Amino acid sequence: MPAKIFALFIFIAIFLLQAGFISALPVPFFYFNLPLVTLVPLMAAFSFSAALTAAMVFGVLADIHSLYFFGVNLISLLGTLFIARAALIKFFTNRSLYSYIFLTAIATVCFELIKNILLAVADIFSPAAAYLFTLTGEFFLTLGYKTAVNVIAIIFIFYGLNFFSRRLKSFFITKINNEKNT
Repeated sequence: MPAKIFALFIFIAIFLLQAGFISALPVPFFYFNLPLVTLVPLMAAFSFSAALTAAMVFGVLADIHSLYFFGVNLISLLGTLFIARAALIKFFTNRSLYSYIFLTAIATVCFELIKNILLAVADIFSPAAAYLFTLTGEFFLTLGYKTAVNVIAIIFIFYGLNFFSRRLKSFFITKINNEKNT
């Protein structure tokens, strides 16, 4: 039980770092989404249940902090997590750098698309449609910045995990030769 409470405090600290510090950084750096980038290593290197718990904590905290309707961030993070898990199971068989890069890119694009689609659908039912979801050049440029910053961050996180943990270490299958050479 203390390990779960400690993990909850870590998730809250990651969200507070995102909301309090990263969002105040200059232009290319405030596109970094630390909770989203945290989900990929949790899912790939540790367990899906840990990533699911983290997504729920991040989603609820982001919804409390957000001005959008309650649930948009939670649904977006959970949808992103399930899509990234399906991609991990279906297309990526190992825990290599390229799989982390592609999973982060998939997660970033899915999160932004799901969130923007949910906000566009919610605006249909609102009396004053303040949010307009259009596929313009600015949307794709921002999506490219977000994806690039998150991918660069996951490269550093991958090498940090690789250096400090044994979960990503490669191993070799060796053939033991029991025959005596005569």
